Amino acid sequence: MSEGWALGATHPREVELAQLICDRYPSIDQVRFTNSGTEANLMAIGTALHHVAADGSGRDVIGVFDHAYHGGVLSFGAHGGPHNPMNVPHRFRVAHFDDPTGLDDLFQPDLACVLVEPVQGSAGCRPASTEFLRELRRRCDETGTLLIFDEVMTSRLAPGGAQQRFDVIPDLTTLGKYLAGGMTFGAFGGRRRIMAAFEPSTERSLTQAGTFNNNIVSMTAAITTLRHELDADTLGALNDRGDRLRHDLQTAFETAGADLWVTGLGSMLCVHSDDDRLVELYFHSMLAEGLYLARRGFMALSKAITDDDCRRLIEATANWAGEIRDGR
Repeated sequence: MSEGWALGATHPREVELAQLICDRYPSIDQVRFTNSGTEANLMAIGTALHHVAADGSGRDVIGVFDHAYHGGVLSFGAHGGPHNPMNVPHRFRVAHFDDPTGLDDLFQPDLACVLVEPVQGSAGCRPASTEFLRELRRRCDETGTLLIFDEVMTSRLAPGGAQQRFDVIPDLTTLGKYLAGGMTFGAFGGRRRIMAAFEPSTERSLTQAGTFNNNIVSMTAAITTLRHELDADTLGALNDRGDRLRHDLQTAFETAGADLWVTGLGSMLCVHSDDDRLVELYFHSMLAEGLYLARRGFMALSKAITDDDCRRLIEATANWAGEIRDGR
C-alpha cells in the first residue's frame, strides 16, 4: 500500500496478473479487469455483440438459461425472467438449463452469443452435463455464435476453471470473487481475435473505462492468490473435500428420511427441499450451532474450512435431521 492503491493508470502488477490469468485459463489469450463479476459479464456481452456485428448479419440476441444469475442486472430467475425490470435492456432469449432438446429454439438466426454458467451458482449449484456444454460448443461453432462462460464462481473447480474440468473451451470467459482473495475484483478475456477490438490502433476499437479496474490492492491480492494459494494440489484437495461433504450431508438426510437433498460440484454445494421452510429451518438451526451457511442453503468451501469443520457440520446436520424425523 506504500505504492498507492488506485493510480488510474497501467502499472506493473496489472501486467503481471494479466499474464498469470492468460497462462491459467485455456480460453484467455488477453484479459481486461473490472471491479466485479457483474461488470465483467456486461463487458463480455458488449464485446461479443461488437465482434458478431462485424459480419453485418444484424444478430443481437443473447442466449441465457432459466434461473441463471450473472449479476444484479443480469438475473433470469423463476420470477425475473428476461423481463426482470432491473436487467439491462439487451435482447435476451431464455432456454432451459442443461436441456439439449431446447437448443433448437435458442439457436435462431438472430442469436449473437450464449452466456452460461457451467455450474449455476445462485440457482442452487446445478451442474451442467459435459454433453450439454459440448453441444453448446458445437452449435456455436456451427453458427458463428460466441460462447461465453461465466466462471465468476466456477473458476474454483480446477486450476483452469470449469472449462478445464469439463474440457469445453469458450470464446470468452468472465472471472471474479475469490481470485483476488476477497478483494473487489472482476475480469473478462478471451481469444485474441475477439479481444483485439480493444487495441487503440484497431479500426472501430472499443474502450473500457474504470478508475478502479486495476487498483493495486486487488491486483496484488490476486497475484498472491494465484502464485501462492490456488495451486493444483490445493484446489484439488478443496474440491475433493466439497465432494465428500456433499456425499455425507446427502447420507445424513437420507438416513433420517428428511425431505432435503444436496446438489453441487467440488467446493460448490447447496441444500434443497420441496418445502422451502425446511431449508430456512436448517439454516437457522445450523446458525444456532455456530455454523454459518447462506440462507438459501448454499455453501462454498474455502481453504479456511477444514475436515474437522466439515465433520462438525455433518454431525449437527444428522442430529437436526433426526429431530425433524422424530417431530422434536
